[in-house]
Amino acid sequence: TAADVYAVDMLVTQIEDAKGLKKRIGFEHIIETALGMQNVHEIAQASKRNESLHFGVADYAASTRARTTIIGGVNPDYSVLTDADADGG
Repeated sequence: TAADVYAVDMLVTQIEDAKGLKKRIGFEHIIETALGMQNVHEIAQASKRNESLHFGVADYAASTRARTTIIGGVNPDYSVLTDADADGG
């Protein structure tokens, strides 16, 4: 909700001020629930730090108990730094 964004904004502002930071941290939000979607306009306007909104379709579907077939999955072009490469390195 917008109140959540406002509360985090206030905490981050206090930390930045206490540390003397001049560059402000930006926020990216993920809308993943029906409640979030219902409040998306208020969330978008809740802070000047807001830089983007993303839609989490799988968690949104779960929050609305929607029936789904396949959402997501492993992309063969993605890897994690701890994954071995083709040569086992």
